[in-house]
Amino acid sequence: MKPCVLIVTVTCRFLQLDIPSRLKGPRNDLSAHKERRDPDLNVPNLRRRIMDMALLRRSGWCESMCARAALARYGLLGSSPRRAPRASPAPSPSPAPVARDDPVRAARALLRSLPIPSAEFAYGRTRVFVRSPRTVWELEALRAARVEALVAAAQRAWREHRARRRARAQAVIARAWRQHRRLAAREDGGAAGGDAPAQAAGRIWRAWCTWARRRYLARLWRRLPARHMSPACAAWPACGSPVLLGRTDSMLRRLHHAWRCRIYRAAFDQTARNRMREKVTASVLFKERKLNYGRSVAHPFVGDYVRLRASAAWRRGLGAAGDRYVVFADVVGKVARSTGRVARCLCVVSTGALLLLEARSLRLKRRVPAHAVWRLSLSPFADDLLVVHVRACGGLESSTEELSQCSSRDTTDAPGCLFGGEGAWRRRGDVVVRTCHVLELATKLFLVVQNAVGLPPHVNIATEFEANFGQQLVTLSFHAVGGAEGGGTRLLRRGSRMDVLV
Repeated sequence: MKPCVLIVTVTCRFLQLDIPSRLKGPRNDLSAHKERRDPDLNVPNLRRRIMDMALLRRSGWCESMCARAALARYGLLGSSPRRAPRASPAPSPSPAPVARDDPVRAARALLRSLPIPSAEFAYGRTRVFVRSPRTVWELEALRAARVEALVAAAQRAWREHRARRRARAQAVIARAWRQHRRLAAREDGGAAGGDAPAQAAGRIWRAWCTWARRRYLARLWRRLPARHMSPACAAWPACGSPVLLGRTDSMLRRLHHAWRCRIYRAAFDQTARNRMREKVTASVLFKERKLNYGRSVAHPFVGDYVRLRASAAWRRGLGAAGDRYVVFADVVGKVARSTGRVARCLCVVSTGALLLLEARSLRLKRRVPAHAVWRLSLSPFADDLLVVHVRACGGLESSTEELSQCSSRDTTDAPGCLFGGEGAWRRRGDVVVRTCHVLELATKLFLVVQNAVGLPPHVNIATEFEANFGQQLVTLSFHAVGGAEGGGTRLLRRGSRMDVLV
């Protein structure tokens, strides 16, 4: 770096001006990997820092520190060890500077209150400059003395507190004993003489139990877990007297857990409640029944993985036709029922139907109403296959809804009509899809059908079940072989059977 560039840079810094971008050296990328750093970029940066430090020393300053760092280290020098009692409240001429709002101003006020000449310091926009090393040593000596005084004050306060607590305990025991002596003196000497030690021991025991209960409650209040922690957190302070307070500690722990659960539920909005409802439903359906359920617990249910709600083509097309609210949207693999091959398509679950679209053009390939889904079938293994069993539409309401999706010029059982009558539904059969979010898709479809119909669909988890592939019933059989191609799932169609190798 040229000398003229260094002179202009240091002058701009002392005058609190913006340094021109051409005079700044290349900044070292500290976040990059150490093997990717370029030595040709580090040498000018290091040279600029060394020259800046040399110019700082040549100008008569030995140290520069951030104002916030100076306040964090020497801030304890500003408060006195003992506060003097206030005689009368007097209005303050100017409020004390706050370190968060103006750290340089707060650092100036702190250093001016110390027995060090003010000429030893200079202040910039964000930094504090120290003239001589002796000033730094004096600051460290003052800080060490202050820390020692604070430690001594804390120890003295603890000793006084312990002495007061012991004196109160002794006073309670002595008062109970004197009261017992007075009561014993009123009675006959011979009759009360044998029971006096037992009565005294009972009174002392009751007094100690009262003191132990008070100490337990006071310590429990100070050591309770934070409110913001999850209700699943099992942190709880240990009970000092389990024989005396064991049942009380268990009851308070249950009450505190119920209170934290209520606070946790009250903090949820409607969206968070829906997500928790989906997670709870997935736990009821697949816990200890599906092998890959444990991996899906920590994964949140996103729903719209392709941001279909923000698509203008969706809002103009099917979104405006009635399936406006998207519950689930992701690119899945649709299994061909004849060969077992997988074709990519967009699976969308709305509040009223299951839709299969082309991934690019969003052209509708099939729409299955929610009331037509009557069962969901999965395997207990860690595969990604879901079979949606579709009921054959024989009723008037179902036929009318599906005919409204078709053109009025086409016949009911036309070959090109996607939503024909009862025969068309039986030709198309059930839907078989593959997706990495299989548990989320099954859970959301389960809730959509339950909300639309009023009754939930049956969830079948078995290694072998039947599916309607048009005009033929095919048996799907799952085999855990562990040697499928690519470590995934392989489908083989053989007549009326389809073997799934996991």
